[in-house]
Amino acid sequence: MQDPIAVMARRLAGDDTVCSKEIAEALDYVEEQIRSARDGQGPLPMAAFRTRSLLSAALRLRQEAGHSL
Repeated sequence: MQDPIAVMARRLAGDDTVCSKEIAEALDYVEEQIRSARDGQGPLPMAAFRTRSLLSAALRLRQEAGHSL
């Protein structure tokens, strides 16, 4: 069975309707949410770590394929 995060990351990386800048901005947002929760400034969304993994993998796949931000 394939890793569902890897499958979703490949799909997102290959989606031409979403630009790399949007993925990077979403990743920044999720990382800020995680930092805020870590600092006790807010709740941590349940899917934050999974979402961060997905966005990071998609962005890495795009960069490896030569896509720019």
